[in-house]
Amino acid sequence: MEEVKNNQGSGLAVGALITGIIAFLMAIIPCVGIIAVIPGVIAVVLGIIGLSRESDSRGMLVGGLVVGIIALMLSLSQGYMVSRIAHHSGSWSKDIEKAMNDIKTEIGDDFDGKDFSIKVTNNKDTIEVKATTSGSDLEKTLDELEGDTITTVIIKK
Repeated sequence: MEEVKNNQGSGLAVGALITGIIAFLMAIIPCVGIIAVIPGVIAVVLGIIGLSRESDSRGMLVGGLVVGIIALMLSLSQGYMVSRIAHHSGSWSKDIEKAMNDIKTEIGDDFDGKDFSIKVTNNKDTIEVKATTSGSDLEKTLDELEGDTITTVIIKK
């Protein structure tokens, strides 16, 4: 008498293994790993369904199931870490903005009302830039910068 083998489980085994590998590869990529939950669940479901049936490809089914479970755990742990970081990062942007405003104020106080002069000499050519930080002629300064020759640059606050 001829024995008939059931090849129905081999399709599930290949599907579980391939989906598990894809889920694992997605799970180890930062920020993409969170969406690896979907193929991880699919791999686990295919592995469980395949193991519940009689099949010759039991090794591939177990492999797909194990890789799917590992990918699912990695993906869920990434999601947990992202949620914890997001939970504790509420005041970072406000702290950075406050620090930038403090630095701007301190630098403004140091330079306010002072004159600066920069002179660069190369052989016979000399360029001198003079700056003052008083607060009203910004448009005049821009017009001078757009012109052909610059002898004095006045930066006003």
